[in-house]
Amino acid sequence: MKPLYLFLVVLLLTLDSHGQTEKVIDWTFYTKSASFNDTPEASNLKALEIVEITVDGKAVMPGQPFAAEGEWLKTFAIKLRNTSGKPISSIRMHFGLPEAKVSDTVSAGFSLEYGKELSTGIDYGTQHPIQPGQEVELIRNERHYLRDRHGIAERTNVTDFNSVVIGATVVKFEDGSVWISYKLPFPASVLSN
Repeated sequence: MKPLYLFLVVLLLTLDSHGQTEKVIDWTFYTKSASFNDTPEASNLKALEIVEITVDGKAVMPGQPFAAEGEWLKTFAIKLRNTSGKPISSIRMHFGLPEAKVSDTVSAGFSLEYGKELSTGIDYGTQHPIQPGQEVELIRNERHYLRDRHGIAERTNVTDFNSVVIGATVVKFEDGSVWISYKLPFPASVLSN
């Protein structure tokens, strides 16, 4: 009777955790270092900071594993704050998917966008400039998510991902100037929670 009982316990634990796997959103290997600075010392221009990263409405921290299931990237969102002194007309954040290898050295990825100038062509309707101090949440609508998912699956045969790597962020200001960063600041208040 003991072997049958043990088998049932293991089976129930397996069924209960089905679909729940540890996921992680992290910086690229070269930007993980606390000393990494991609802004020249002569420049004090900052454009954005990360306010919050969420999956399925729950906050997650870069580098810290969290439980998620199914198509968790469908609900992946990043809230950003304009920390510059200028209105921002467009943002594009790039993300890599290390498991979706296109070649030995290249992985597929996707982007989250705001505004039309840096867009991949998905219409999000009218999006007004982001004023200094204002926050905006970057998400993919259903059409954008499905286009990305299909394209990545077609190129890599991978549809389930456990990790996302935060790549470059490109910002276009209303005055036409452009800012690029590989590691957006996270406020100390967010990191201490």
